[in-house]
Amino acid sequence: MAGWHRAIVSECTGKLGTVPGFVQASLLYDYQWQAKSPRFGFAFRDPVRRAAYMAGVRAILAKVDSERIVAARFVGPSERILLAN
Repeated sequence: MAGWHRAIVSECTGKLGTVPGFVQASLLYDYQWQAKSPRFGFAFRDPVRRAAYMAGVRAILAKVDSERIVAARFVGPSERILLAN
């Protein structure tokens, strides 16, 4: 999923100079489901792959406005902490 999201962010940034709000909302919606899982980031047993995946997720979420994360109705407080960092 991170590869697809990375491509979307790259396309938006390249063509528009920014990631539009509706794309940010979609990214946030997708990642909030992973953040709700106690195994978030542990899909890979190899710690190097896990670290690379989480770094990719953090890079994608860095393009989501922090105010959007705080204001998202579908994201609970514990998920906000994970997604905002």
